Amino acid sequence: MQFAKFMATPLGRSLRIIPGVVLSYIGFTGQVSWLVGVVGIVLIASGALNYCALSKLFGGPFDGRKAQ
Repeated sequence: MQFAKFMATPLGRSLRIIPGVVLSYIGFTGQVSWLVGVVGIVLIASGALNYCALSKLFGGPFDGRKAQ
């Protein structure tokens, strides 16, 4: 549950959004496969919308608002 609480904080959300932007950039500029760009978009969306799929693996809620 600690993991879910951390990922719902602004720092946790930033740790999803920033790598998402980087992955999207390198994926869609042709440096690697476009699938990497899609993974980046998913990370950006999960951070912006405050949802964390990994939280379920650690026993937390999918929705970050419920983790706090």
